[in-house]
Amino acid sequence: MNTVKKIRIIINNPDDEIRKSQYRFIRDSQYAQYQGLNRCMGYLISGYYSNNMDLSCEKFKEHQRRITNSSSIFQGINFGIGIDSKSNIIQRVKKDFKSAIKNGMARGERNVNNYRRTFPLMTKRTKLKIYI
Repeated sequence: MNTVKKIRIIINNPDDEIRKSQYRFIRDSQYAQYQGLNRCMGYLISGYYSNNMDLSCEKFKEHQRRITNSSSIFQGINFGIGIDSKSNIIQRVKKDFKSAIKNGMARGERNVNNYRRTFPLMTKRTKLKIYI
């Protein structure tokens, strides 16, 4: 079971320029993640519809396997150094796609997920150092 906690990040640095650049890094990483999420979901949905909404089709399964960290859909997106965004994006999109199919997207009862620019930055616990 995964536990998710939303935390507020406060950068504690007396130098204003460094603090601004660190906040800019977080905002840019969040923007890159937003672009990656929408591109990856679009790629997955286009493969789903191009194979006549057949999840068991071998072409769709191959289309789904092509989504990797080195996939061409992530070219042109500047991910922050030290943030494991690509694997988080792929896991999130596949999970959201699976739940959308289960909840009625195939029947037209549900739309495709569109991620907003303010979507929280996804990080792994091993990448965080929290000081209380």
